[in-house]
Amino acid sequence: MASSTHRVSVLGAGISGLAVASLLRLRGHTVTVFERFAAPRPLGSGLVLHRSGLTAMAALGLDAEAVRLGCRLTRFEGRTVAGKRVYALEHDPGDFSLGIHRHTVFHLLYTKALELGVSIVAGCEVDAVEHGRTAATVTAGSRPLGAFDVVIDASGAQSPIRDRYAAIRSRHAFAYGALWGVCEAANDQPLDVLRQRFHGAKVGIGLIPIGRLPDGGETRHIGFHWSVRNADIDLWRRAPIGVWKREVESLWPETRFLTAQIARHEDLTWAAYADVALHRLHAGRIVFIGDAAHAISPRLGQGANLGLVDALTLADTLSTAPDVFAALETYNARRRDQVRYYHAASRWLSALFQSDHRIAPVLRDLAFAPVSRIPYMRRQMLDSLAGEKAGLFRNLDTSKLVRN
Repeated sequence: MASSTHRVSVLGAGISGLAVASLLRLRGHTVTVFERFAAPRPLGSGLVLHRSGLTAMAALGLDAEAVRLGCRLTRFEGRTVAGKRVYALEHDPGDFSLGIHRHTVFHLLYTKALELGVSIVAGCEVDAVEHGRTAATVTAGSRPLGAFDVVIDASGAQSPIRDRYAAIRSRHAFAYGALWGVCEAANDQPLDVLRQRFHGAKVGIGLIPIGRLPDGGETRHIGFHWSVRNADIDLWRRAPIGVWKREVESLWPETRFLTAQIARHEDLTWAAYADVALHRLHAGRIVFIGDAAHAISPRLGQGANLGLVDALTLADTLSTAPDVFAALETYNARRRDQVRYYHAASRWLSALFQSDHRIAPVLRDLAFAPVSRIPYMRRQMLDSLAGEKAGLFRNLDTSKLVRN
């Protein structure tokens, strides 16, 4: 039960924004979400919810439906295009990660927010926050939208609010991004394993089973990604799509079921990535969550999971701390170690899996497979994958993320 309730504005109706809005409504706060798109919608194709992310979905009563629609992933496998094993990880019996369409996660969270009475204002991009003595006023084009006790910036990796108000510790744009797409799964495709193929560190191909859409019947889908150097994306767009399809098929012949469903460049979405780290996860009455707080490389697949844990943690601190400022300080302290761990891990893995390095992928191919067979290292890899690391030798206790 909240010690006090607050007027809260959330900037962005993405995964972390919708999650924190609903979690705060459940605790009695008044919540308004401002979304810049005329109609809130998901961006991207598929994602993987690990144990930490599923804990947040469970706190909203959405885990069972997510599992029904998604695909239980029990194995993760990466090989070179020549077939040499790079890594192979298998969950403990009874445990799993969840491959799921981003649209499905959005649908579940958006529907829950509306059911709980969250006010969602679409077609409204907040561009400034004016701090007063007792509240913060959010504005769009100098037009005041309301005064709030706390403003939660969940507007993503390109957040203008973060860039204007946060104390940014470091910012690094990755040279490589990815092309993403969604295709129907072939009948012979395994739906319990995430698979990747690598050609050095410059080429990475991934197949992620992501299950069904909420209104899509029984059709199962596969999320697909292809690493691409950002500087080469215009060359890719100018070349006939068939040239690229033949390259994919030559490197991984099994992908023919997928390339047959790609008819034009517009069937794929290009995403560029950056690493942005903050000194503090709040500034005055503004607090940052999700990619606005910690944009990272997608190598560990932790973006959505970190954002969902942010939402759980912030909802708890805003509902139990004596005032807003104490809540934000506590939130920063509780999230700092895990965020720093995944920042460091994602940077390190990007050099091995998605870069112009020549020696790094050679060492990766030699070392990763034998190292992953060592029981202690296998445990550390699985805990990192589950989104439960809060340091090199310390884990986040997900059982403490949800309080009665």
